[in-house]
Amino acid sequence: MIYFENYIIKTGVEKFGAVVGAHSCIGANAVLAPGTIIFPDTNVERLALIDQIPK
Repeated sequence: MIYFENYIIKTGVEKFGAVVGAHSCIGANAVLAPGTIIFPDTNVERLALIDQIPK
């Protein structure tokens, strides 16, 4: 499942990676939690931990 705004999106799969928008940059050794949404033109710094927080 992915949590987005006030919605729960069922992916229908047991394991799901991250959704990365166009022209985004993910730094070296950054960690994206499963189900994380990275919006277009986002820069994730190296060594960052991006966690999906359920609402």
